[in-house]
Amino acid sequence: MIPGGFAYKAALEKFQGNAPLRAWNAGISAASKSRRWERGLGLAEALRQAALQASVVTHTAVINARPGRWRCASLLIGRIRRSGLQLDLIALGAFVASLEKGFQWRRALHRFGLATCWGLTPDRILYNSAISACEKCGAWSTAVALATTGMADVVSFTAAISACEKGGRWRVGISLLRALPARFLRPGVIGCNAAISACDKGGAWAHVMSIVRTFVKRDVAPDIISHTACFGAARSWERAMLLLSLLFSRSL
Repeated sequence: MIPGGFAYKAALEKFQGNAPLRAWNAGISAASKSRRWERGLGLAEALRQAALQASVVTHTAVINARPGRWRCASLLIGRIRRSGLQLDLIALGAFVASLEKGFQWRRALHRFGLATCWGLTPDRILYNSAISACEKCGAWSTAVALATTGMADVVSFTAAISACEKGGRWRVGISLLRALPARFLRPGVIGCNAAISACDKGGAWAHVMSIVRTFVKRDVAPDIISHTACFGAARSWERAMLLLSLLFSRSL
């Protein structure tokens, strides 16, 4: 596939004649990928004026072209359903992701719950988008409830731990991190960093040490955020040196 703006220009050339719907969809998708959402909307409007029936793919491409513009996404989802088109998981996933980016966690959760009513079986991507929407708004209890049921994976738990950090619930975040091995899931550096940050905010120094040992035990590679979080949590240079020595023992 031709990347970025070149893909958009190449797609436009197809519209000199009576282009098929798939060409219009390709043009809108290219505009989305090149971050030119206004071009995508322009193509969608031109499609309407050409008296062509937009497909689910068309509407999904427009939603993706305007990430976070959840009101526009809501109108497009309504248009899909009113026109008799079959809503699919990709379109619904794009809608929930738009709600997530727009910090509309209650709406995201509601649409996630409507999936089965609309004849869809939620997949892991949709599931994690709903959890991420809760995480972004600090709705920790809902994020935890979702992450501890259903098809949770490391991404689910990481988002829930981050939600606990934002909500000042470091104990819950620690318990989620410790629950991963029992589910045959390997802790990731992002989840560990979020747990360290949560403990830092709660002044739980001893638990920071426990998380750092998780880096070593579970063979998790620390990053610059890990080191920065440890410095913040240590509150003294002696503790900081102890934490960093453990982290460097993993890195070597």
